[in-house]
Amino acid sequence: MHMDHIGGLLIDGVKDRLRPDLRIHVAAAELKFWESPDFSHAVMPEGFPDALRRRPSGFVTDYRSRLRAVRGGARGAPGVVVRRTGGHTPGTVWSAWRPAATG
Repeated sequence: MHMDHIGGLLIDGVKDRLRPDLRIHVAAAELKFWESPDFSHAVMPEGFPDALRRRPSGFVTDYRSRLRAVRGGARGAPGVVVRRTGGHTPGTVWSAWRPAATG
């Protein structure tokens, strides 16, 4: 949940304009990390600002009711596959959409 991924959702007024049924799928390990961050187990660039370290935890608090934890290998929606990968913090994942074959 780095700022370049969630930053747009933190702009004043955005949350109030979202559909009430919107769900945000987050890797379970990443969610656990940001609930109580321990940066001794994370690889962050030198000089990484403290404000950027704190904000994702606030995002978890602000969006708690919309977050859905997923595990690697899960299917977030029809055709969407989630895979675990490496990253700066625990729980980094990528997702891919594979449309169903037609015919």
